[in-house]
Amino acid sequence: VLALAFSAVTYLLSGRGMRAVCGVNLLLVPIIFCFLMRFASGADFIGVAYYPAAGTAVKVFRVVLYVGMNALLSAPVVCDLGNNYPSGGIGCSAAALCIGFCAAVVLGCIAKEGAGAFGSEMPFLYSVGSAAVGRVFVCVSLCGIFTTLFSSYYPLFSFAAEKKSPRIWRLLFLAAAFSLSLCGLRSLVNTVYPFLG
Repeated sequence: VLALAFSAVTYLLSGRGMRAVCGVNLLLVPIIFCFLMRFASGADFIGVAYYPAAGTAVKVFRVVLYVGMNALLSAPVVCDLGNNYPSGGIGCSAAALCIGFCAAVVLGCIAKEGAGAFGSEMPFLYSVGSAAVGRVFVCVSLCGIFTTLFSSYYPLFSFAAEKKSPRIWRLLFLAAAFSLSLCGLRSLVNTVYPFLG
């Protein structure tokens, strides 16, 4: 039900173009950032967050594929933002530093927890988990999931505008995304992410 609600909101907001993309991110990204900063002091920034049993080479390769997937999904939004809202390099550099630091906090918390976190479906949740924090984590994760869904769907929404029946194309894209979501997080990360990457 929540996924269908997110899909409907995404469909409606996408018609507002880049202003909606910026608005959604300006509203939700600070929530994610503040949540992660709560755990920065306890992160192990020197440790290495990988699952030893899988082998280093395999993990590095999967990380490259994951980064490739994120680059593929975010490139259209980044290009349109740069075209519509040109700004100096200071904003881009500050955003890159914040994103890099947030990634370091997540990996540092996982590295501190060790083997138990590596084998879990959501390693960061495992590493910071308690019942209360888990509930907050779910809400923060929903913010992250929605910004990802919205930013990934936006270029497909724009692409459909060039087709004969744009509404049908847009609904088909959402139906495909919803169908993939039923596969579960682990299957998506293990199969779909590397394929897209």
